[in-house]
Amino acid sequence: MPTPEPVAVRGAHTVAKGATAATERKLFTGVALVDGAVAPAMASVGRLRLVLGFTIVDGLITGIDAVADPDRFRRLEVDVLDG
Repeated sequence: MPTPEPVAVRGAHTVAKGATAATERKLFTGVALVDGAVAPAMASVGRLRLVLGFTIVDGLITGIDAVADPDRFRRLEVDVLDG
């Protein structure tokens, strides 16, 4: 569940465990173009709920930015991609 304040989670195992816990949201997850980058986006009841942004260095994910704040959504350009 997203938190109002940033939370740092470190380590591949810990991050993967958290991502696996979110699998119940898969019905509401699609691929979107967020500020020009491909990203997973979760929506329910027609409202955007969560967008994930990834920092990739040397082919490895080194950072994940989970955006769940409606005020931040308004500053993002989000286009749903048909899969």
